[in-house]
Amino acid sequence: VIIDDPNKNLKIFSEKIIYYKNQELYISKQDSRFINTEDNIKIEADKFEYDKLSNILELKGNVIIDDPNKNLKIFSEKIIHYKNQELYFSEQDSKFINDEMIIDSDSMKYDKILNTINANGNVKIDDKENKYTIYADDITYLRNIEKIFTKGKTDGILESKYNFSSYNVELLRNEGILSSQNESTIVDENFKLYELDAFRYFMKDETLKAKNLIVTSDSSVPLGQSDIVKFDDGFFNLKEKSYTASKTEINLRKDT
Repeated sequence: VIIDDPNKNLKIFSEKIIYYKNQELYISKQDSRFINTEDNIKIEADKFEYDKLSNILELKGNVIIDDPNKNLKIFSEKIIHYKNQELYFSEQDSKFINDEMIIDSDSMKYDKILNTINANGNVKIDDKENKYTIYADDITYLRNIEKIFTKGKTDGILESKYNFSSYNVELLRNEGILSSQNESTIVDENFKLYELDAFRYFMKDETLKAKNLIVTSDSSVPLGQSDIVKFDDGFFNLKEKSYTASKTEINLRKDT
């Protein structure tokens, strides 16, 4: 079955469609495909309901939204598409994919007009190109300016060697800058612990700008068996293990 609706810029393909004319409602329960003829968005799903009057499309089962002009694909088990507003709401097992990264979450909203993604519930951002993974419960991705910000507790892994934990994190993808104005911790691959009130991390050269920083040389051993250094603020090259800092207080372990 093929339905071509040029007024709605829509083509529908399905093995079987039921059309309720009085309600202008189309229902398919098998192998459905849609093409937005205006901007070449392709949609696949096992089942769908299309309400022509309200211009709302509800998709269920193995849903795929493919928007090549925006360089993205969205996968889900259920999506509601509000065509008039160009909004897509994924309500279950959501995944966003483009050439650079993958975002997994329980639910997701894609605003095509604003070109934004909002993901909620067990969110994971995996950026293979820039080598970081971020975990949170609420993230917003402003794709036009390549900015990501989280709400609430946020954890992550940078360069496979720095584990961080923070709140309300901001990531500028083009500049490669991760920051937060909240209390945070960073642990490197040698268990060196950085506790700080606020930070900016520059991914390219692995440099940390921090405020009210406490550095514990080895967080894997009991308290008192590791050196502790306190700084008011400063720049710390985590890769070269060097720093430039203001006021410093040093507490050496007992056997030093």
